[in-house]
Amino acid sequence: MKTDVLMRALTTRRKSGSRGEVAFVAYLAATFHPTKIDLAGNLHFDLRETPENRTLFTAHTDTVVRDNPDADNIVKRGKKGMLYATGGATLGADDGAGIAILGELMRAKVPAYYIFTRGEECGGHGAKHLAKAHAALLGEFDRAIAFDRRGYSDVITHQRWGRCASDAFAEALSDALNDQGLLYMPCDGGVYTDTAEFVDIIPECTNISTGYDHEHTEKESLDLPYLKELCAAALAINWDALPVARRPGENNPPAWDWNPADWKKAGKEDQDLLMPRVETEFDHDVCEACYSALEGTAAPLARLVSHNLGLAPGYLDESAIDAWGVMDAMEKAGDWREVLDMVGQDAMSMHEYHH
Repeated sequence: MKTDVLMRALTTRRKSGSRGEVAFVAYLAATFHPTKIDLAGNLHFDLRETPENRTLFTAHTDTVVRDNPDADNIVKRGKKGMLYATGGATLGADDGAGIAILGELMRAKVPAYYIFTRGEECGGHGAKHLAKAHAALLGEFDRAIAFDRRGYSDVITHQRWGRCASDAFAEALSDALNDQGLLYMPCDGGVYTDTAEFVDIIPECTNISTGYDHEHTEKESLDLPYLKELCAAALAINWDALPVARRPGENNPPAWDWNPADWKKAGKEDQDLLMPRVETEFDHDVCEACYSALEGTAAPLARLVSHNLGLAPGYLDESAIDAWGVMDAMEKAGDWREVLDMVGQDAMSMHEYHH
């Protein structure tokens, strides 16, 4: 696996619409020569050889940037080939890792259709445009594959509370990856990536773990040796031989029940499924602060609540944040602004009680 595309992605801060992201998109276009660029700025690459090539691969060009979007990232290599960004920056492996894999598949001329999408981190704007303006094109595919998932083992069957891929497809894809020495399995705990926008058009829509972790934070990391193994496996798979068992639009929810008292026992993916969608950096900040409060560190949420209420920094401390009030707000609210408002009301009541 060549790492030129990956390192360009990781050293470029690619906030959606920023100069860095636009420059990176231009670099991708100059490197791989798109078939077309649509009105949302998505880059299309048609490498199909026959009508039987019915696989679509996607990766998104933007990433979450915490500060100074016009600066470059400095990437360091840790133990066992792990990559990190220095200076408290996000690494951008979400989805620089997926971009790198698609680049290698295209260089190998794997017959498929490839799209680098725009604006995934701020609501999936590029994918939404595809579903609305290019539905006929999407209808030419049986499967849509994203490489945009944390961890090492997931082939996603559910996103946004509903099914996106059949168990038969996910099991076959897991088996194909495992035949190459990896260890994958179907997972119904997906949250969101671009392929979620295609579920009413394309039968099998999934997302595959690529070896990054702690995305959107200064702790984000990428396991480079693992990414290289996954890339080699992806090059060996006959993607068009994978089964198609789901009907477009089939949307049954994952088969599990939720008890708020079991919060700390639940995996983060299951927790994410029950929360409002993260579409903006504000959403992400509130989401992360709520998670921290439920895990015993309420100071970040107290700071956000104070700012939201127009209070002086430090006016509210951790004692004003009730963990189960946070859980209740996360269950009932329709978006993260409403979560913050509900937690703020409780925090002020708690503050007045203590003072």
